[in-house]
Amino acid sequence: MIWMLLKKVIFNNYKTFYGHQEIDLYIPKEEREEGKNIILIGGLNGAGKTTILKVILYVLFGKRGMSEAEHKRLFSNVINNTFFDEGGRQSSVSLIIETDAGEEWHLKVKWYFDKNSKELNHEERELIISRPGVRAKKHVPIQNIEVYNKFIDRIIPYHA
Repeated sequence: MIWMLLKKVIFNNYKTFYGHQEIDLYIPKEEREEGKNIILIGGLNGAGKTTILKVILYVLFGKRGMSEAEHKRLFSNVINNTFFDEGGRQSSVSLIIETDAGEEWHLKVKWYFDKNSKELNHEERELIISRPGVRAKKHVPIQNIEVYNKFIDRIIPYHA
């Protein structure tokens, strides 16, 4: 059985997360073995709790299971308002996971917005794999979402 651990979520001017914000989700092996494997996320309404969960799902699976209308509704306003008002036009989210083989996968989604509105121009995905004991990182070329989905499905299939 293949497994993965969520290690970190990194926000760059995404929704309520202004600037560079990191959320550490990693639970060390010793603690997991003792059964200490629960992460609690708390905060006031509007602080971004649901955003964290939705972005993990989106980074992993993209638009799968989502209508075009739902995607447009969810991603018409993902850039942080303050950052946009300051002239920023790019937002991104990264998810760092660890596989059972000890590989670290850095999955990143970047969104680019129109300069006059918050309309989404395009989205890019990036996947970098670090293997234990290997200095060079593998940059996986992502020509389209189907290529990306094949890599993701290796560790966590969409219907799992």
